[in-house]
Amino acid sequence: MPRLPRRLTIAFIFLMSFAFGQSKESKDSQSEWKEFRFADDGFAIKLPRAPKQTDVANGRQYRLYWNESWDADGAVELNLIVNSLPTDSVAWLANMRKMLSESPRVPWPVSVLPSPPGGVRWSSYEVVVDGNPAIESDAPRNALQAGYQRMQCLNNRVYSFEAGFPKGSDRPKIIDQVLKSFHVGTTHSK
Repeated sequence: MPRLPRRLTIAFIFLMSFAFGQSKESKDSQSEWKEFRFADDGFAIKLPRAPKQTDVANGRQYRLYWNESWDADGAVELNLIVNSLPTDSVAWLANMRKMLSESPRVPWPVSVLPSPPGGVRWSSYEVVVDGNPAIESDAPRNALQAGYQRMQCLNNRVYSFEAGFPKGSDRPKIIDQVLKSFHVGTTHSK
């Protein structure tokens, strides 16, 4: 078998490593995302791939993003739970504001998600997202991960986002990209 010149071999190796070594973030670039619509749950969202759906008590959970890392200290994921029970948006917000005024470190069971390990409380605060009030929270998710949660009651339905990412790092940009693409309203299933 003839030998390839060394420069050609190095160039070939470089090209192959580039082709197969693209990071997960580059695979998930915004230009490759598509919008998924969920009429039954009243929302649409842009994602790099279709979310995994699971029925849960009083609603449905969507795994919106996961970087496919099984290492807790490297995993990045974002989930959404949609509560299917009709909820009065005004009453929900009044209740959340009352809880925040009593303690900005909101105790469980504020969320529809399971309590964090060790009964850790989340530091919670009110924000406005696209002109609508929301409650955001930050706390350790487990020993290796930071956590973030956003709850909003829109169109009489509670949407609860929950994210996990490596402790000690900033919230990954991809989580904010997914959250910014979320919208409620009239949708048609795809």
